[in-house]
Amino acid sequence: MTKKIIPIRSTLDEERVKKEIEEKGIEKILFPESGKLVEDEEGTLHAQIIDLELDPFNCTFNGDNAVTINTENLSYIVLDHVMLDNLKNLIAESDLIYDARPKDDEHV
Repeated sequence: MTKKIIPIRSTLDEERVKKEIEEKGIEKILFPESGKLVEDEEGTLHAQIIDLELDPFNCTFNGDNAVTINTENLSYIVLDHVMLDNLKNLIAESDLIYDARPKDDEHV
Protein backbone atom coordinates (compact mmCIF):
# COMPACT_ATOMS: atom_id res chain seq x y z
CA MET A 1 0.00 0.00 0.00
CA THR A 2 1.42 3.36 -1.00
CA LYS A 3 0.91 6.40 1.14
CA LYS A 4 -0.83 9.28 -0.46
CA ILE A 5 0.30 12.72 0.68
CA ILE A 6 -2.49 15.24 0.70
CA PRO A 7 -1.32 18.85 0.93
CA ILE A 8 -3.12 20.83 3.57
CA ARG A 9 -4.05 24.32 2.51
CA SER A 10 -5.27 26.58 5.22
CA THR A 11 -7.44 29.08 3.39
CA LEU A 12 -8.68 30.62 6.62
CA ASP A 13 -5.15 31.42 7.77
CA GLU A 14 -4.24 32.90 4.40
CA GLU A 15 -7.33 35.08 4.41
CA ARG A 16 -6.66 36.17 8.00
CA VAL A 17 -3.06 37.09 7.13
CA LYS A 18 -4.15 39.01 4.02
CA LYS A 19 -6.73 40.92 6.04
CA GLU A 20 -4.18 41.72 8.75
CA ILE A 21 -1.69 42.97 6.14
CA GLU A 22 -4.38 45.18 4.59
CA GLU A 23 -5.43 46.59 7.97
CA LYS A 24 -2.04 47.05 9.65
CA GLY A 25 0.44 47.09 6.81
CA ILE A 26 3.28 44.62 6.41
CA GLU A 27 5.74 46.87 8.29
CA LYS A 28 3.60 46.78 11.47
CA ILE A 29 3.39 43.00 11.26
CA LEU A 30 7.15 42.56 10.78
CA PHE A 31 8.13 45.39 13.15
CA PRO A 32 5.24 45.90 15.60
CA GLU A 33 7.17 48.40 17.76
CA SER A 34 8.24 50.62 14.89
CA GLY A 35 7.27 54.26 15.01
CA LYS A 36 6.88 54.30 18.80
CA LEU A 37 8.98 56.42 21.13
CA VAL A 38 10.91 54.33 23.66
CA GLU A 39 12.89 55.70 26.59
CA ASP A 40 16.23 54.11 27.46
CA GLU A 41 17.78 53.83 30.94
CA GLU A 42 19.37 57.26 30.61
CA GLY A 43 16.09 58.94 29.67
CA THR A 44 16.89 59.41 25.98
CA LEU A 45 14.03 58.82 23.55
CA HIS A 46 14.46 56.51 20.56
CA ALA A 47 12.28 55.04 17.82
CA GLN A 48 12.75 52.37 15.22
CA ILE A 49 11.54 53.50 11.79
CA ILE A 50 10.94 51.34 8.73
CA ASP A 51 11.73 52.74 5.28
CA LEU A 52 9.89 52.00 2.03
CA GLU A 53 12.11 48.98 1.39
CA LEU A 54 11.20 47.58 4.84
CA ASP A 55 14.67 48.30 6.23
CA PRO A 56 14.61 49.21 9.93
CA PHE A 57 16.77 52.04 11.25
CA ASN A 58 17.02 53.69 14.64
CA CYS A 59 16.40 57.33 15.47
CA THR A 60 17.45 59.23 18.58
CA PHE A 61 15.56 62.27 19.83
CA ASN A 62 17.36 64.62 22.22
CA GLY A 63 14.67 67.25 22.72
CA ASP A 64 16.41 69.76 20.46
CA ASN A 65 13.80 69.87 17.69
CA ALA A 66 15.88 67.44 15.63
CA VAL A 67 16.51 63.73 15.14
CA THR A 68 19.70 61.71 14.76
CA ILE A 69 19.20 58.90 12.25
CA ASN A 70 21.51 55.90 12.61
CA THR A 71 22.13 54.39 9.18
CA GLU A 72 25.45 52.69 9.91
CA ASN A 73 24.16 49.27 8.77
CA LEU A 74 22.49 50.65 5.64
CA SER A 75 23.82 52.16 2.42
CA TYR A 76 20.77 54.40 2.13
CA ILE A 77 17.18 54.82 3.32
CA VAL A 78 14.08 55.54 1.27
CA LEU A 79 11.38 57.72 2.84
CA ASP A 80 8.23 59.13 1.30
CA HIS A 81 6.42 62.30 2.38
CA VAL A 82 4.17 60.38 4.81
CA MET A 83 7.20 58.85 6.52
CA LEU A 84 8.84 62.26 6.75
CA ASP A 85 5.66 63.70 8.26
CA ASN A 86 5.60 60.84 10.80
CA LEU A 87 9.24 61.57 11.63
CA LYS A 88 8.40 65.25 12.12
CA ASN A 89 5.54 64.23 14.43
CA LEU A 90 7.91 62.05 16.47
CA ILE A 91 10.30 65.00 16.80
CA ALA A 92 7.46 67.21 18.04
CA GLU A 93 6.16 64.51 20.41
CA SER A 94 9.62 63.87 21.85
CA ASP A 95 10.17 67.60 22.37
CA LEU A 96 6.89 67.79 24.33
CA ILE A 97 8.00 64.88 26.50
CA TYR A 98 11.38 66.48 27.17
CA ASP A 99 9.78 69.88 27.88
CA ALA A 100 7.40 68.31 30.41
CA ARG A 101 10.24 66.80 32.43
CA PRO A 102 11.39 68.60 35.54
CA LYS A 103 14.36 70.83 34.85
CA ASP A 104 17.56 70.51 36.86
CA ASP A 105 18.11 73.36 39.27
CA GLU A 106 20.13 75.95 37.44
CA HIS A 107 22.13 78.53 39.32
CA VAL A 108 22.06 81.88 37.59
